[in-house]
Amino acid sequence: MDAKHQPRVHSLDLKLPSAALRSGYIIKCLSDSACHVIDSRQKTYLVSAQCQLIPQLNEGDHVVFCVLDGEQVVVLNRLVSLPDQKSNKLELAIPGIEDSFIRITEEGIHLQAGKASLQISKDGTINIDSRNLSQTAKEILLIKGGNVRIN
Repeated sequence: MDAKHQPRVHSLDLKLPSAALRSGYIIKCLSDSACHVIDSRQKTYLVSAQCQLIPQLNEGDHVVFCVLDGEQVVVLNRLVSLPDQKSNKLELAIPGIEDSFIRITEEGIHLQAGKASLQISKDGTINIDSRNLSQTAKEILLIKGGNVRIN
């Protein structure tokens, strides 16, 4: 295993005789590494550790966590709501990454990455909005259309 793929290991003396899996919400973040979580029984815990693949936790995040020996809390994952089945819409966004998402609706697909966007409509229209746009072809770049306008 090369250094790039080495797992990060943090020393945490976890006691394993009893454990409880719960869900709750992050209610207070004191720093990047110290957060409090509250469960459905309104009991609060100080987070001892979190899985390394979870982006930084923020207040209001819905999480799954494990309580070990009634004291140590390890956040296992962040929960997200399922899309509203009545709206026929799916929106995917990554917490911590602003202005970037994928939205799929009955009308089409909208991909947003910062100031650039791509919209594909079910009527066959494709709109690209960006600051710069490049096209590259190793062989032939063919542009066909009933009416092709440049500038």
